[in-house]
Amino acid sequence: MELRDLEIFYTVARTGSMTGAAKQLGFVQSHITGRIRLLEKELQQLLFDRLKTGVVLTAEGKKLYPYVESLLVQWNETRNALLKQDELFGALRIGSLETTAALHTASWIAKFHQKNPSVEISLQTGTSKALLQGVVDRTLDIALIAGSVAHVELDFKALVVEELVIITPLNRTPVDMLAGTPVIVTFREGCTYRRALEKWVANRGVTLFKTMESASIDTILQLVAGGLGISIMPLSVLARSTWRKELTAHPMDIADGLVTTHAIWRRRPHVPRVISSFLEQLSEDSALARSVDAVRVPIGAQEPSAGDD
Repeated sequence: MELRDLEIFYTVARTGSMTGAAKQLGFVQSHITGRIRLLEKELQQLLFDRLKTGVVLTAEGKKLYPYVESLLVQWNETRNALLKQDELFGALRIGSLETTAALHTASWIAKFHQKNPSVEISLQTGTSKALLQGVVDRTLDIALIAGSVAHVELDFKALVVEELVIITPLNRTPVDMLAGTPVIVTFREGCTYRRALEKWVANRGVTLFKTMESASIDTILQLVAGGLGISIMPLSVLARSTWRKELTAHPMDIADGLVTTHAIWRRRPHVPRVISSFLEQLSEDSALARSVDAVRVPIGAQEPSAGDD
């Protein structure tokens, strides 16, 4: 067994593909396949299940993965220290809520990329539930999710607190919107905001007639502005939206209306430097975001002219 074999195993596991690993490492696919077979023969264990769409780790492969990851992290950081290389290399797979991506994540990633141009960064958006599972399954390195975190395999860091509001069409109230055939327009199942809205509606004794789903912030706001239902969104998202003049924001109770965005990552003895560096920047940027009061345009109101105070 050679260190290169462990790197091949690690890359195949991360990409879920022999072809993808070959492309990333600069080998032909037959070389990758052959080295994996030799590794499986030496360990006397099948490490991957071969599927039509790629490969997935077997139970034994999942046992091996964290040890290989820890070894490679320590080796790469040792090599960088000996070579006195301060520049970060590698890949960073980030997951984010759609709303967090619009408000914060994009600028945080851009800033990190400027400092670390050799790091290959990818961004995937989804619900809190899906993103958390992505970190657990090792398809994501870091995820930015809403709400509390309780998982034995994960560490977390609180970043920013968002104020949630119920949104309706302009000059409409949640009460009259929920009368008759109440409809909510929201993100897919597994969204923390959606659960908060469903709880808010249920606490008022209302039985939903229909739930309309979308992965797009703009689509949700447009549907609400068109009178199809009510929704829930961070107030700061509405303040930046082109639809804000056609919507009305309604505050929630403090207990339900404040949601903390957390960064989550896998708990391990040695956190890769590329991950720890991004976490350090998140701490700095989120502290800055908390220290600056956001300038909010009243939802549904006219924007002040240049001459107004």
